[in-house]
Amino acid sequence: MVKQITPEIAVVRGGKTPSGISVQRRSQTGVIQGEGKAQRTRERIMQAARIVFARYGYQDATVEHVVREAGLARGSFYTYFSSKHDLFRHLAGVIDRSIAEEVVKSDGLRKSSPIENLSISNQIYLAVVKRNYDLYVLVDGVASFDNSVRDARLASRKKHIDRVSKKINQWQELGWADPDVNADLAAALLVSMTATFSRWLYIGQSQFDEDEALEYLNNIWISTCKLKDPQNAKEIK
Repeated sequence: MVKQITPEIAVVRGGKTPSGISVQRRSQTGVIQGEGKAQRTRERIMQAARIVFARYGYQDATVEHVVREAGLARGSFYTYFSSKHDLFRHLAGVIDRSIAEEVVKSDGLRKSSPIENLSISNQIYLAVVKRNYDLYVLVDGVASFDNSVRDARLASRKKHIDRVSKKINQWQELGWADPDVNADLAAALLVSMTATFSRWLYIGQSQFDEDEALEYLNNIWISTCKLKDPQNAKEIK
């Protein structure tokens, strides 16, 4: 059964360009930040920030809280981030990077069965939400009073809906899904339903079994698209 989770702090590999004078200087001299001390320090700050934001909330958390948790001097913070909001922006980006690097890339795991591919994608998505649920709570909370964060989340949702709509269109072209299904509408409903349910599964007081929840989730997608496995499956290009 799924129980309330203690925050799991994932190692963040970056993906955004850090700000700060030292970072600008490294960029100007052509030095690329790698897996050395600088990268480990940046990750240390971001991991500390996840703990601090979970403990105090975004509005009450301070840079001092973060550097104290990380065991670093205050100046080290500004080598990589210009402000608390800049740090938050990088943390929020972890969600989209995880989706892109794990869920979207899973589309490349070409099985002969579109239903199996769907199950792989949904399983990986749930795993991403479970691992990063503290960030989802943080971002959703800040989005309630920060329009720029809200707009960024809406843009991200639209991007995923467009990707799923394209996937449904591919299924239809190959005869794997009902051609009468409105791909845009189905994608909007399925993506929104999956996102909301995954939050309830891991953030709320859900007592659902994860495997059973995944099976039901897959069945809803299959039923909505009237998706079927072809006997002679074609490769999706």
